Amino acid sequence: MFQSFQGYNNFWKFHHKAPSLTSEKLDGICSDLPKALGFPSMQTKRNKVLHDNIEALLQCLTKYKSKLDKDNFRHKTVHHERMQPARTVEQDSLTKCIPAVQNVHNRYGKLDSAIKKVANLQFIDLDNYSPEDRIKRRIHVNELGLSCPIMLFRMAYGGSIGTLNFVWQTSSEDSVETSERNTKIIAKITSTLPKYSSRAIRRDFINKYSQFIKTPKSVLRHMFSDLTGCDIQVQNKEQDEVNQRVTEILLGSDDPELLLDFRKLNGKEIDTKFDVFYDELGKYLKEFCVKFKQFTTFVCLDDKAIVPVGEPGCPISTGVRGHNRVLPPASGPQLVATDHDFHLAGIVPSVALVTTIPIHCNDSFFQGNIFVTKDKVFEASGPCRHATEITKILREHYSDNNVDLNTPVLCLLTDCGPDHRVTFETVKLSLVQLFMQLDLDMLVAIRTAPNHSWMNPAERCMSLLNLALQHVAFERNIMDEKFEKAVKNKSSLTAIRNLAEYKEGFRAAFSTSINQVIDKINNRFSRMKLKGENIITY
Repeated sequence: MFQSFQGYNNFWKFHHKAPSLTSEKLDGICSDLPKALGFPSMQTKRNKVLHDNIEALLQCLTKYKSKLDKDNFRHKTVHHERMQPARTVEQDSLTKCIPAVQNVHNRYGKLDSAIKKVANLQFIDLDNYSPEDRIKRRIHVNELGLSCPIMLFRMAYGGSIGTLNFVWQTSSEDSVETSERNTKIIAKITSTLPKYSSRAIRRDFINKYSQFIKTPKSVLRHMFSDLTGCDIQVQNKEQDEVNQRVTEILLGSDDPELLLDFRKLNGKEIDTKFDVFYDELGKYLKEFCVKFKQFTTFVCLDDKAIVPVGEPGCPISTGVRGHNRVLPPASGPQLVATDHDFHLAGIVPSVALVTTIPIHCNDSFFQGNIFVTKDKVFEASGPCRHATEITKILREHYSDNNVDLNTPVLCLLTDCGPDHRVTFETVKLSLVQLFMQLDLDMLVAIRTAPNHSWMNPAERCMSLLNLALQHVAFERNIMDEKFEKAVKNKSSLTAIRNLAEYKEGFRAAFSTSINQVIDKINNRFSRMKLKGENIITY
C-alpha cells in the first residue's frame, strides 16, 4: 500500500540534505500511530485494509527502533569503552589459495600480466585492479582466477575502510619452502597495514595531557599517532580537515608558533599578539591626518539601528529606554504604544561624522559635524547610496564651488557591514564614484575588524541619537483606502517595494504618510549637539 507514496517529497529534487532517521524520531512516530489506530473511523470495515497496513508499519518501525537502541547502547558501552582495537589481523584476516584457470576472463587481463612480473617476496594490492563500486568489487574478488596459482590475503577492517585485498604468485606444490615464502609475504603485508587504536585509549590520552599543557587537541592526536604508530582516526569531516591542515603545517614549516597562530585566529580565543600592530596602525592613521591636516578630510560612517514606525492607530515604541513590559491594569495607566519588533515602516539613520582633525595625534578625534539621513523602505542602505549621500554632504558644506572637495585627500572609516566592506566589488565601485565626483587626489578607505565597530568614532554618536529617541513612539499617517488595503497583507520590505513597482501612486502615498514621522525625528535630532555643534539632518 505504501509503495504508491514513492517519489513524494524527494529531498534530492529540492537540493536538501538527506534526512537522518533517529531513534527519537521513530519514538515520536511510534507514539502517534497507535493514536491514529484508535480513531473510531479506523474500526470500520471500509478502513480495515488501511488499519492492517498501519499496524504492520507500526510493528516494523518498533522493531527497527529497538534495533537502533540496542546498537546505540552497544556502541556506547562496548565499542567506545574497549581498550583493544575492534579489528585485529589474527581474528579478522583470511588467507586463501586460488588455483590456476585455463581461460582467464578479460577483466583480469591486466592483473594476470602484472602478477607474472612481480619479483620474489613481493605482492600486489588487488584494490588497484578492482572496480570502485562496492558490489562489483565483491564479485570481482569472489570470481578471481588467473593463469597461475595465487594466494589471496584479505583484511576486513569494516566501516569506511572496508576490506583490503592482496595477491601474490605461489606454487601449486604444498612444500615447506612455499609455506615459509607465504608466511614472509604475509608478515610483510601485515607490517604495511594501517594500525588503529581504540577510542577509549585515545580519549584517555588526550584528556590526561590536555589538563596539564596548553596544546590543541589536534596536536595531541598527532603526538598519540607518532608515539603509538597508529593511524589518525577521525570522527567527522571537519576533524579530518583540521588534521590535514595540522599535518601540512607540522611537516612543511620550521616555525613551531605558526600552528598556534592559526588556531588563535579562528575566533574561539582572544589573541592579543597583534594588538601592538593594530595600535601602531591606528596611530599612523591619526599622525597622517594631523601631519596633512590642511589637505585631509576625515569622515566616519555608520548606520544606526532601525527606528520602528508603527501602522496607523498602532504606534510603536522606539525601545531605546527599557521599561516594564507587563500588561497595564484595568484601571489606571492605559497602553498607548505597543512594544514589539513586527513593523513595516521604519527609519535607518545613516550617520556621517566629519571630524575636526586635532592639533596633536593624541587628542580626541570625536569632534566635528554630524549628518543624519534617511528611511528604510524606499531608501535602502547600499554602497552607491552611501557614496551619493556623502558626496552631497561634502559638496554642500566642504566645497567652495559646490563640486570639488576643498581638500585633495579623503579618509573614510567605516564598519565591516556589507554596504561598507571595502573588499566587496560594489563598495569598490562606489569608492571610485566618490573619488571621481569629488576630484580627489587620494582616497583612503578603512574598515574595522569584524565585531569591532565600537572602534569607529561614528558609533559613539549613536548615544546622542538615543537621547533624542527616549520615551517616544511613532506611527505613520493613514493613506487612501485603496493603498491601505494593498499594503495590509504585506509582511516584508521586498513585498512593499514590489507593490510600488506596479501600483501607481503607492510610492508617493507611502512616502507622504511617513514624511511627518521623518520630520519629527529630524526635529528631535537637530536639537542635539556634539560639543557645541548641532546635528544636521537631511
